[in-house]
Amino acid sequence: QGTFTPDILDSRLDITLGLRYTEDERDAVRGVDSSNPSIQFFPGENSLDYDRTDYTFVLDYAFTDDFSAYFRTATGYRAGGSGERTLDFSLTFDEEESTSYEVGMKSEWLDNRLRINAAYFMTDYDDFILTISGQPPLFASYVENVNAGEAEVDGFELDVLWAMFENATFSLNYTYLDTDLKDVVVPDNSFLLGGPPASSEDLRGVDISDMTFVPFAPENAFAAAFDYNLPLSGGSSLDFHLNYSWRDELYSQSGMGLPVDSLGLVGGRIAWSDIQIAGTFWTIAAWGKNLTDEEEVVYNLSNFGFQYNMPRMYGVDVKLQF
Repeated sequence: QGTFTPDILDSRLDITLGLRYTEDERDAVRGVDSSNPSIQFFPGENSLDYDRTDYTFVLDYAFTDDFSAYFRTATGYRAGGSGERTLDFSLTFDEEESTSYEVGMKSEWLDNRLRINAAYFMTDYDDFILTISGQPPLFASYVENVNAGEAEVDGFELDVLWAMFENATFSLNYTYLDTDLKDVVVPDNSFLLGGPPASSEDLRGVDISDMTFVPFAPENAFAAAFDYNLPLSGGSSLDFHLNYSWRDELYSQSGMGLPVDSLGLVGGRIAWSDIQIAGTFWTIAAWGKNLTDEEEVVYNLSNFGFQYNMPRMYGVDVKLQF
């Protein structure tokens, strides 16, 4: 990867080009523990190899010393492979390909006391890697990983950092996501969606885009934090930190259409930093996470199993530098 600054436009334009070549070779073997009859997976082996050439291209123009805008496009991939919990371990899935586009701006305001960065992005995915989960209770342990369909993810990001007054800062991060799946056709070799006994209906060859979702992709999410540093005599300080994060409801699985509720969490930390004792520096901090003790489901396994967020936690850290 390299960056070139042409001798035009007052040398405010940077052009970046990068190339990446990848060779990927994989071999896997699954065995069976004969001493544990509760394990239902059959032995098998598989192999997969492919090569790729990907690129990145960026135009970055500085309108002033405090304001710049950019355009970026790049290709990439998520590696192919095999599923550890698939019924037939000889099956493999190919890499998922992506092409992304992004336009954004970076800026400093109020004598560098306020930073605002924003970006709009769009990513197209081909050979989308879809995870098909088995239906409880008999086939809950099985998963199929297949290439099925295309996906498009559009979004907007905003980052704000504000030095409100001396020794105090406020930060805000916001993300908006819009996801869309199409041409998600169940492969002909699917067992988990191939009808009885694994599923009630044979969906092989059927487009299930309207009942498939991009998991863990909330439409709206944001995080805010406030930090304050109070200097003390002797070079130490009291550091106060308070944060809040929130996200919209989301799908915890790509299938079944089972959303989990939105979730907001509060955390904080108070630290006595840089305490000098006999040539050493100490920091003592008390912290807490999920201070309001929110209790929400964050993963729903087809209404047969649930995972909750971590409960309220608190503790004390002690750090020594010498």
